[in-house]
Amino acid sequence: MIDRDNYVIYLCGYTQFGHTNWYPWKKFFEVFEHLGYEVYWASKQDIRRHENKKNVYITWCDPDTIELLNDGIYQDGDIIFHKLVAFGQYDSGIEWGDTMEECLEFFKNFRWYYRYFLCGWWCRTSERNCVETS
Repeated sequence: MIDRDNYVIYLCGYTQFGHTNWYPWKKFFEVFEHLGYEVYWASKQDIRRHENKKNVYITWCDPDTIELLNDGIYQDGDIIFHKLVAFGQYDSGIEWGDTMEECLEFFKNFRWYYRYFLCGWWCRTSERNCVETS
């Protein structure tokens, strides 16, 4: 567990209702707040440093990990939890599969090019129960 006295949690982006990430971000915010963490749900321009604390970033692409690194927001000792998707805005056209099995095989062998320790997470979804994607 992340030490509440030494870390501040930032849920990055999706502060406006309407995007599908708004729902999990809202629940993350409620849970972290309930557990007593100092937590902020903020846009990139509102992220700041806190005296004697490191930041934990939960992000996808608003900002994404590359922006956190290249814009000098990430500092040594910070932690990034990045929601894994198929490359997002940096998709170079790589074919990563048409079936769940092909996708899982692709990501077993895929190597992120970052020189940092990153924590990635994803959730399995199904279009069968979602009118928008079926």
